Amino acid sequence: MATSTRTKLGALLLGLSCISGPAFAQQEVSAAAQLDEIIVTARKREESLQRVPLSITAITAVDIENQGVSDLRDVVNLTPGLTMSEFGAGTLNVPVIRGMTNLTGGSFAESNVAVFYNGVYLQNNNLVDATFLDVERVEVVKGPVSALYGRNAYAGVINYVTKRPSETFRGSASAIGGTSGRRSLQASLSGPLTGPALKASIAGRYDASDGSWKDPSTGVRFNGYDKYSVQGSIEANPADKLNMLATVFYSNDQFDQPARYFLNQGNCGAPVGSFQTSICGQIPDFDENTVIRSANPNFKLYGNKRDMLLGTFDARLELDSLELKSLTAFTNTSQFQRRDQDGTGVGFTFPLAGLPAGTTKLSTYFIGGSEDKSFSQELRASLKVNDQITLTLGGFYNKYSADQTITLAVDPTNIPAGRTAIVAFPIGFLNPATGEPTNIQRTRLEDKEVSSFGIVEFKPTPELRLSAEARRSKQTKLQNQTSSFLTSAFRDPDGANGITGNWSFWSFRFSTDYQITPASLIYASVAQGNKAGGFNSGAPNPADLQYNPERNRTYEIGLKTTLFNGAAVFDVAAFYAKLADLQLSNISANGLTAAIRNAGNAKAHGFEASLSGKIADGVRVGVGLAYANPTFKNQSFLNSGQATSQCRNIPACASRVQTIPGSALVGIDLGGLSLPRQSDWQLNALLDLRQPLSGVWNWTFRGNYKYESKQYATTPPVNNGYIGSKQNLNLRAGVINNSLSVELFVDNLLNDATPFNYGTGLNPSNFQAPIAIVYGAKRTFGLEASMKF
Repeated sequence: MATSTRTKLGALLLGLSCISGPAFAQQEVSAAAQLDEIIVTARKREESLQRVPLSITAITAVDIENQGVSDLRDVVNLTPGLTMSEFGAGTLNVPVIRGMTNLTGGSFAESNVAVFYNGVYLQNNNLVDATFLDVERVEVVKGPVSALYGRNAYAGVINYVTKRPSETFRGSASAIGGTSGRRSLQASLSGPLTGPALKASIAGRYDASDGSWKDPSTGVRFNGYDKYSVQGSIEANPADKLNMLATVFYSNDQFDQPARYFLNQGNCGAPVGSFQTSICGQIPDFDENTVIRSANPNFKLYGNKRDMLLGTFDARLELDSLELKSLTAFTNTSQFQRRDQDGTGVGFTFPLAGLPAGTTKLSTYFIGGSEDKSFSQELRASLKVNDQITLTLGGFYNKYSADQTITLAVDPTNIPAGRTAIVAFPIGFLNPATGEPTNIQRTRLEDKEVSSFGIVEFKPTPELRLSAEARRSKQTKLQNQTSSFLTSAFRDPDGANGITGNWSFWSFRFSTDYQITPASLIYASVAQGNKAGGFNSGAPNPADLQYNPERNRTYEIGLKTTLFNGAAVFDVAAFYAKLADLQLSNISANGLTAAIRNAGNAKAHGFEASLSGKIADGVRVGVGLAYANPTFKNQSFLNSGQATSQCRNIPACASRVQTIPGSALVGIDLGGLSLPRQSDWQLNALLDLRQPLSGVWNWTFRGNYKYESKQYATTPPVNNGYIGSKQNLNLRAGVINNSLSVELFVDNLLNDATPFNYGTGLNPSNFQAPIAIVYGAKRTFGLEASMKF
């Protein structure tokens, strides 16, 4: 960690200890200084947060409002043990819990943290940061909970829970204006339609920014966005024991290109002109000399354009000791991207065919789109046998389909008349008038899952509880390509066949908890989660076609305690995880496409701890600390001809190139290496002050801080390149009364310069791989005014 970072981190901890230490030493607190009880539904039923034998961070509606939470990045800032791997423009946003990073890329790759909206799984990673409205709380559950939530709840779950329509009329409105063209309008209204039996709510939001980065030569801006979203709910209680809730959410988002700085070649010692995708040492932070460039095309470039329509219908019937529950949902989404491939503003150099010999500069683009649909149905029955035993049985069905188009294409505008550009990569040219490519790869995925699950809870004494959860899942996938600009082992021109895979697996969780005192709970658990298997869409040979599910078995112990007569809560959990059949994305044998393989095994251990409390009326502080260090186990090998070739050219990696035991194949020994794209240490802190000013007015000062240690981010994963430590400080200050508030805010006050991530492009004229470093938003100031009625 840099000296300046240590100084700031130390000062922050010292300040929090000075604030909280003397105050928490006071045993007697007023009722106004006690924390409100938080109710969560992490185990599919309403429970007090401090009674759930799981490690959970619950971000309440108060936190969402006071801390300005509007997307997944804000959730990360408030949650110990949660980070996010992202590539900008709302694409490939992959949450990481307990350092168990998602190692896969490519078409239809799935995450190992499941993100839900009102209990409905969002299957596309490009949708997890949507701006949801009227959120009551966000629940971040750490550890495998696949037995409750199904596949891909492998390392944990993030669930957005929206507000139900209110029994009395309420409404709110807010507006934001800020630097970099930041602007936002939001409004909501809720209340009864015909009395308590029928209620409704509606909310809408517009959020936009011009982006904090700009190409000085063209004026083109980066990291900008325009987001529109609307949500409506209707809740009915036609009978005392029957409740029905229908919710529809729609969003239309358009992102500009992300701020990316391009390096033409890795620096790890590969021969000049070779396909090299690694950086050794720290990935450079941005500074005043970093210039982000863009091509100046004849058509609009998009980082991402997406539409999302989501609907849910939740019905619950209570019959004495029996509860019946049904959750029906659908999603319909579309996305489109048209991105500059080289980022130089002038294009790649292509040789020209014919005489005289010569070259020309041509811009190249990645163009991709998808249409996704899903339908799911869950049925659940819970029976309270007696005061000691509760049983739950359920079934789940999900059908998902995705149609994807992708291409790499060259803009032929600058090719001299009568000449032809020599393109080494088998891609097409764009039509300069329409921007449409001439060579498109089309892929279709059909995915079905059927599962059954059961939960048994037994309380032999009022203080002791034993729980067993299990789920059996069967997954079937069909994938085909009707066209391809690459060699594909399962290209199917008429779409009639393709390749099919079937997987069945068990998920489980066994836990025991004991109420030591009315204020303290200890628990222990063992759980297994799974991440789905799948296919490599551009696989050049049958050996790369399919990869299998991976597993996470985690052993955990935890303590939850309420302190100082309800003024504070302290939670801590420690875990040890065994990860098997890890899915690892790397370069395929043809050197052009990504292929996912079950590369080996890993282990992880760590903890997360949080302390939150009201030290006086109107004064709340919180701090969280998390550690995790997942590493590959010995005898874990990555078998990739291209990756091995790169590794031989990197001194730190060359000694790891070995013959894989029991075979004639050569691969990279990953034993002892850290998993990439994860931070060993995380620290987060929260401050929320509200004190009297004059009459009905109060003054407020609020803020949150998140520190993440360095992350290895390299392919192959040999820990030779890394992204430096990150820190993000957001502050808000203003005046407020019961119905009005005006606050000044600053996001990224420290103007943190650390890259979000980095990846590689492809120069189709010579197979070299420019390295694209992705940066986030710079410091932003603004003003927010809001009202409630």
